[in-house]
Amino acid sequence: MSSLWMGEDHLVYVKGSGFLINFTEHYRRFRYEDIQYFAITKTNRAVGIVLYSLSIALLAGIMATILAGRGEGALSVFVIVTLSLLSAGTIFFLILLLRHMFLGPTCYFDLNTAMKRERIAPLNRFYLASQAADLLDGIIREKQNHLVKGGDAADTNLSSLMGREGDRLLIGKTVFPAFAVYSVFGLCGLAALHLESITLCATALVLIVIGNLLTFRSIIGSYRKPSPEPLRRILFVLLSSVMIFGGLALVYFVQIISANPMFLEDLTAPFDAFVGIPTLGGMVYYLLFLASILFVFATAVTGMVQTLKWKNRLQQI
Repeated sequence: MSSLWMGEDHLVYVKGSGFLINFTEHYRRFRYEDIQYFAITKTNRAVGIVLYSLSIALLAGIMATILAGRGEGALSVFVIVTLSLLSAGTIFFLILLLRHMFLGPTCYFDLNTAMKRERIAPLNRFYLASQAADLLDGIIREKQNHLVKGGDAADTNLSSLMGREGDRLLIGKTVFPAFAVYSVFGLCGLAALHLESITLCATALVLIVIGNLLTFRSIIGSYRKPSPEPLRRILFVLLSSVMIFGGLALVYFVQIISANPMFLEDLTAPFDAFVGIPTLGGMVYYLLFLASILFVFATAVTGMVQTLKWKNRLQQI
């Protein structure tokens, strides 16, 4: 895990190695006046797409095999736990695949001085590398101004340069509606979980469909145009939490229909299964659904607050 820090007179590249946390760190310092050029080279991201897709297909195939060969009767506890783990793994790789797609084209970013050439690992996406190149170009030109004109070095205020960069940050039109829809979903989901209303359950399903469309559109837009990184992260957390909720709902529904196939007899029967979560699923499923809905709701509300803060902040720049 590496990072890049920008100071007034130099860049500091922290090159770390480890898992989740850095076990070792190596520091590279680059004075703006010493940087000769930087190069961006696009790479092929098909390998990541293939690996994630194969992982999803493998886990989904194992789940299908287990369900096809389970025979008659209710699912055992072991099978339920196994399906839950496989479902979680499938969702995990699906999130990684979507993230890989949303982040856009991959690339190498090489920084060159007279003495060395360093590949900057954090700038491995073209949109990040392009934004960094735009920002660095302005700073380096001002810092090396005296080398060209023979005058005194220009006094560069990095915060002002960051401010000019901030003028270009945009918040997509669908970001706030996406968070708002999932906030309403959280309220409807909590109400449906306790009031056992088919209408509320159906409303929550419609809100999930609308919310997913808005969230996907918001994430795609956040990478096509420079957007605040905190909002992008909250959108990913929201999408992940909704997928986890969907995986939980799938496992629950499979268990319910395996014990009682009558829930597949008509179109409204599946809603009866979800309406009766507290009674049909027991305390464990009730607590799991309660926790997942609360997490979606909390994430959506946090996103709404952060969106309003960033809109106010960008208006003041």
